[in-house]
Amino acid sequence: MTITLEITPEVAKIVEARATARGVTLNDYLPPLIAQIAQQEEWAELPPEESLGRLTMLAAEPRLARIWDTTEEDAAWKYLEEDDEEV
Repeated sequence: MTITLEITPEVAKIVEARATARGVTLNDYLPPLIAQIAQQEEWAELPPEESLGRLTMLAAEPRLARIWDTTEEDAAWKYLEEDDEEV
């Protein structure tokens, strides 16, 4: 899909600076940004308990990744992969 955006020069500078800071082109930076905005609007329409649950999940994700994304944890769960291969 192709979309044409008309934005002010000030907004263009901000978006270009953020894309550059991330080392990506505007074409690579804008689609995830638009998706994020769309998701925020979707979340705003959710019942409070569901949006709170999603926010809690997202807030916990970095902490859980530090705990679970380790070589020790991978080794501890390796036996599950072996069982899957036998089936």
